[in-house]
Amino acid sequence: MVAGAYAAGSQTATGGIINISGTTTWEGTVYAGYSEDGSVTNNTINVAAGTKQDLTLSGGNKNASSNTLNIEGNGSAFNSIENFETINFNNVALNNDAALSLINANLNGTTLNVKSLAGGNNFKAGDTVTLIESESAIKGTADGITLANEIITAGVAQDLTVSAGQSGDNKIDLTITDVKLNSQTNL
Repeated sequence: MVAGAYAAGSQTATGGIINISGTTTWEGTVYAGYSEDGSVTNNTINVAAGTKQDLTLSGGNKNASSNTLNIEGNGSAFNSIENFETINFNNVALNNDAALSLINANLNGTTLNVKSLAGGNNFKAGDTVTLIESESAIKGTADGITLANEIITAGVAQDLTVSAGQSGDNKIDLTITDVKLNSQTNL
């Protein structure tokens, strides 16, 4: 087990940060925070683009809240994810590989937040990318998928209206529904 923050007894595990990149042969669970008998809050796991590891990523082992998973770019793969309140996607390229590929995904109580898209593109309505794909059915999406923002600023010139939806039981896709010039372009 690896933990960004560890708390003994009934103490709270908080403030842990773990950065993961590349590949490894180690298998196990990486916890943003881990508490023996207390709560686990405000911990973070950061994943670099293209990271592929046989790991489970967990926001916390028990009483977990306000834990964040940050995914950079596309092409990362893990065994499973669980117990994250927020998953942030940064610098994701549209019409490209999935941002995050898994065997199992538990998104119970999780909000997805696409913070930025990879630049240098002419975005258009209908452009899409798979944010999360899982070999097994994704858990915790029965009430729908919660996006933190439905408008994403691309560079300084475009505002993209986006929507997220589940494809079958095992994919969550992001789709651009509208492209407008950003108000910053009005001089």
